[in-house]
Amino acid sequence: MDILGVKPETWFPVITLILGAVAKGFGDRLSDARKTKAEKEARREQRLDAVQLRRVEFQRSTLLDLQNAMQKLARATGKASHEDTMAFRQTGEWGKNLVSEEADTGSLEGHTSINILRVRVSDNYIRAVAEKFSRACSRHVHCKSEAESDACINEMFKYMQELNERIGEILRTLDKLEDEALHDY
Repeated sequence: MDILGVKPETWFPVITLILGAVAKGFGDRLSDARKTKAEKEARREQRLDAVQLRRVEFQRSTLLDLQNAMQKLARATGKASHEDTMAFRQTGEWGKNLVSEEADTGSLEGHTSINILRVRVSDNYIRAVAEKFSRACSRHVHCKSEAESDACINEMFKYMQELNERIGEILRTLDKLEDEALHDY
């Protein structure tokens, strides 16, 4: 079958060449689109992993700072309790002395740090117990007797123990998450 007077031996290879080139171009375009999509998805996954790692590090840092702030507040509260006990032994009156500047400053800094850090923690239990811990330390100031002061100190240590245990659990979990994320790379 001649087309416009051109024999099939001439036009058929030309047409198949053109069709082959068009099909190759179309195939390359699809392949490039799939490759681009896969690369875009890989970059997105890397960004998500990086965000997750930053969140893990932020929580770890916050929890460690919270533990330090608790230690500082516990130390200041213990110092104030000791000062009250020593004054009581000398005067026979409870809660009439002024605490030292070291205990007062330590208490203020500890409470301030705990309040700032507590709201950054993602774990509801830690936030609730940190609040109870802080309140137990605050109540110490208003104690009317040595027995009441000792009860506040014991309550403070109970909450501190709970917090340290829960923070340890969370830190171990964060370590596992970080290890998993790093092994994915």
